Amino acid sequence: MASKLEIPLHEEMFTIMRQHGANLGNILDTKFRCVAAVWGVKLENQSSTLYQRGPSTIFAEMRLEIMMPSGVKVSVWKADLTTFPSVAVVNAANEKLQHYGGLARALSSAGGPQIQKESNDYIKKYVKLETGEAVVFDAGLLPCKKIIHAVGPELPYKPTKNDVSKARTFLKKTILSILNEVEEHGLGNVAIPAISSGLFNYPLPECAYTIVSTVKKYYECKRVAQEVFLVNHDEPTVQAMETACHQIFRPQRNHENAFKEEKVNFRKGSQHLSSPHTSGRKADSYIRRASTPHLILLGPSDESTHEAEKWLNCLLSMQSHTITIYNNFISHFRMEDHLRLGSSKGLLMKKYLIQGHACIELTSKTKEETVLAALEVEAMLCKIQKEFVSEEEGDLQMLSQTELSCKREAIEKSSKEFLDRSAVFGIHGLRVMKVEKLENNPLKLMFDLKKKQLGSSSSRTMFQCIPAQFCEMISRIGFQAECSPPEDPKNVGIYFAGNVKKALEMWKKGNEEYLYFVEAEVVTGKSASGYPGNPMPRPAEKEPKFIHDSVDAGPDVSVILSGYQALPMYIIICKMDPIIHNRRQDCTIRDSHRQNYPYAV
Repeated sequence: MASKLEIPLHEEMFTIMRQHGANLGNILDTKFRCVAAVWGVKLENQSSTLYQRGPSTIFAEMRLEIMMPSGVKVSVWKADLTTFPSVAVVNAANEKLQHYGGLARALSSAGGPQIQKESNDYIKKYVKLETGEAVVFDAGLLPCKKIIHAVGPELPYKPTKNDVSKARTFLKKTILSILNEVEEHGLGNVAIPAISSGLFNYPLPECAYTIVSTVKKYYECKRVAQEVFLVNHDEPTVQAMETACHQIFRPQRNHENAFKEEKVNFRKGSQHLSSPHTSGRKADSYIRRASTPHLILLGPSDESTHEAEKWLNCLLSMQSHTITIYNNFISHFRMEDHLRLGSSKGLLMKKYLIQGHACIELTSKTKEETVLAALEVEAMLCKIQKEFVSEEEGDLQMLSQTELSCKREAIEKSSKEFLDRSAVFGIHGLRVMKVEKLENNPLKLMFDLKKKQLGSSSSRTMFQCIPAQFCEMISRIGFQAECSPPEDPKNVGIYFAGNVKKALEMWKKGNEEYLYFVEAEVVTGKSASGYPGNPMPRPAEKEPKFIHDSVDAGPDVSVILSGYQALPMYIIICKMDPIIHNRRQDCTIRDSHRQNYPYAV
């Protein structure tokens, strides 16, 4: 489920938020799949043509939040729908589901070929999706779980009042179809754009009014824990949605003057809970404003927003003028990256390698300058990581000769898959919070091919403990040496532990609240004994031209050279439980798990 977290913004951070919001938003999106929204701070350098300029770097802005008596929240956002981490996003589609323009093209491009393929499959079977209808598909590579293709009415270039009147019925039907699909599929929230405006010529004020009024009517009598995000990337549409919400959720005679007053209050960051001035009526909803300017983190899960908040607090609460960034993608820095950082006046920069971990140390005259330099470095690293993933996906698609597809879904806590892992991780003082099952067909094909090449008919269940920011990357392109080197690697390659205890020993974590394990099937092939400084598996003595497929780097530790020798199967998110951690289980319990499941020591 999507998670929302609010962080107050202090005055000293206004400059960073205003001038570097786009960089920060892009970093939080890449690292933690979080949208960063802001209340009470006007951001600079915001583009209104996101869908024509490629990947978004927008720093989202939540304008208002409405709580209906039924418990449903409706909020208005200025944000990019292609990076918005709701459970479901709505695409303004045409009847043939050909996503060649505007928002449809942006969502299809960001979601990968699976979006258009599933749409084509639907059209082959059903010919078209009628105006007013909606259909739910998987979201491909988008940060949401589902994409809802909905066909709104298309109007003439300059529609008459009669044209708009006829279209209104179909737009209402479209919104109702979307909300019905959300309810039927048990989706906790949905992000809806201004369907039929723009390319479909529906006048913007009337479009916004129809969408908001339909949402309000649908949820008036439904008491559900539901959230509806009205998300658009351009200012005129966002303002139209704001105006419609005021007109519909707080009707009053002198609406225009009250609305202008609230706009002023909002920009100043003052608090205001609206209450309609209608006589004898109780407020049927309220519109919430920020009490002080603050940051909102919206992510796909509690874990994602927690990690984003922790990273942000670490960055913003530094006490000295020096900060150190650990990330092995630093080794991918190009000459122009070094020159760009080196051109900053007063910035001292040191780059070094400590026990297999690349680091960069930044020092400036003031704390603010150091934070800005750190944001610059993090933005560079995110760009490098995105380019790396894109190249690897291209290679994966070419080698596997199949379209990219990646599914990452949480499994039920009552399932055997969850309970088995929960029991065994519990022995080591870890409480399993979530288990996500991974399905990546191209990676599976390459893994099976690698097994044949190595002459191996079997594989072994092994583990990595990884930083949160690499979970999505491993899901999409598999294991990489950059992602998770152990504390002190002695060999070059990708490390795996044979059990949970060994993984905890190899990837020592400090006071981390959440730990992220990847369970994988690993084919080691012919293994050689490792030794410190060995750059690669040594040749077999009887066959000097033959190179081994992996290295045995210690008891229950294997090092492979190709990421295709390992297939990620599950991401297991845990919390350290101090009570369980300090309590030893008897040998009988351990032995029973050892016999039934490969996690056990």
